[in-house]
Amino acid sequence: MEGYLKAIIGAGFGWDPKTLSAGSSKKRKWICIESHVWTSTVKSRIRGTGCPSCAQTGFDPNEDGFLYFLEHPQWEMFQIGITNVPDDRLSRHRKLGWVEIELRGPMEGHLAQQWETAILRMLRFKKADLANSLIAGKFDGYSEAWSKSTFPVKSIKELMRFTEEFEEGKK
Repeated sequence: MEGYLKAIIGAGFGWDPKTLSAGSSKKRKWICIESHVWTSTVKSRIRGTGCPSCAQTGFDPNEDGFLYFLEHPQWEMFQIGITNVPDDRLSRHRKLGWVEIELRGPMEGHLAQQWETAILRMLRFKKADLANSLIAGKFDGYSEAWSKSTFPVKSIKELMRFTEEFEEGKK
């Protein structure tokens, strides 16, 4: 472990792991033994969340990414998400009744991840009904889904515009 700490400090990330508590929600850069770099909270790392590039499932920000926007007509919901393999991911969503509105990409994986995070932050601020498990339970991607009535939108472009306006307003 000491060698790992030295690798983090030596990689020029500008922080000392010994100065933060295990429960800290501060985000910091990490590096794995394969030299992949990612950002995560200290709390997540202590709980065992590791390198997304080395993970067997999930989104790899070091690969090309796609941003997708879905609609569920029966549940009256929208969903935003990211994937490295859109055919696989979207086919799983289709089985649950989701309909693809738009797919953007490929784009640099970190950029896709930043867009998704920023859009979700904006949706929370605008009081979109995110992660409402009362509508359809906890389905795959429920934390990125919201009720259409709480934040109606037509496209990824429109979500990006609202997000840019929100981010500009914070400055």
